[in-house]
Amino acid sequence: MTRQHRHAPAVAENLPFSFAVNGYAGAGKSYTNLALLTGVARAMGPGVEVWNIDTDNRSQEYAKIFPHQRYHMEPPYSPADFKSVIQYCYEQGARVIGIDCMSDEHAGEGGVLDMRAKNPSKSLSAWTPIKEERKKMERYMRKLRDECGVVFGLTYRADVKYKPKSDDEKVREQTEGKPKDPTDHQWDIESTSDLPFFCSLRFLLPAGSDGVPLLKPTTAQERMLVKTTLTFEPYLKTIKQLNVDVGQRLYELAKGSARASSATQQPRVPGRGPNFHKDYPGAKGPVNAASAAERVAYLEWLVGIGGSGEAFENHCAYVQKLIEDDMAAEAERALEGAAE
Repeated sequence: MTRQHRHAPAVAENLPFSFAVNGYAGAGKSYTNLALLTGVARAMGPGVEVWNIDTDNRSQEYAKIFPHQRYHMEPPYSPADFKSVIQYCYEQGARVIGIDCMSDEHAGEGGVLDMRAKNPSKSLSAWTPIKEERKKMERYMRKLRDECGVVFGLTYRADVKYKPKSDDEKVREQTEGKPKDPTDHQWDIESTSDLPFFCSLRFLLPAGSDGVPLLKPTTAQERMLVKTTLTFEPYLKTIKQLNVDVGQRLYELAKGSARASSATQQPRVPGRGPNFHKDYPGAKGPVNAASAAERVAYLEWLVGIGGSGEAFENHCAYVQKLIEDDMAAEAERALEGAAE
């Protein structure tokens, strides 16, 4: 078969979109995942339902808050079983699918680790059929996401494991009174799958976070469990908690359909709208009269100073809407240029 070649101008819209929520047991993964998926379904339009593949037997607890179709998946949790369940949901019309918890595909009853344990061979080749089964599941999910517009919200259990101290470190702690280094730990996620890397966003919920994600990782292991991209990062810097509204806006940003309010979409007239913060070391005067690059730099500065209060939050939201409007205008110009 001869390959058919084609190309087109790159446009930042209709991006494949899925996400993962990582965290401790009890950190709020199930609730947060359903909240984000509910926002995605709302953005897709009337009649779109959230489907949740529930292995932890938890999602019905939130049925009154987040109405959804629930598939209670019982063991075994092999990749082939997950693929079969996902296919069933898709064939029933599901386009927004949560899987809670995807860690069971790895460490649950009948999952990847159990499959390997049943083979007494010590050869690495014993992993081959297991990996092939997992690849089939992952390829199927990728096809649904990329070609059919399905959005997946996956949850993973994560734990903190402290690194063992060397003898020299133990001596220094005893003789110098050195306190325990808060970064001498590593996060351990219950999965070896490539699926986390296929997600557009990865959130990390520390214990007792109440849906407030760790968006500024400080260790290498935390950075492996947290992922944002240029499309979403300016907006994520303005949020405090993952909720339904956040899910809706993230999906709209991925599809290029996010628009600012009608007031923001009106022509920006110099001299109107809020001014830059008095302590900002950059531009002065009205924010809506500045360049797009300056607005992005200003929002990053606002997030960095960590202000609080309704007035500060409204100001950040105003700047964010201007930035989204800039992105939308740039996309429209690209489309107009392509048409010409």
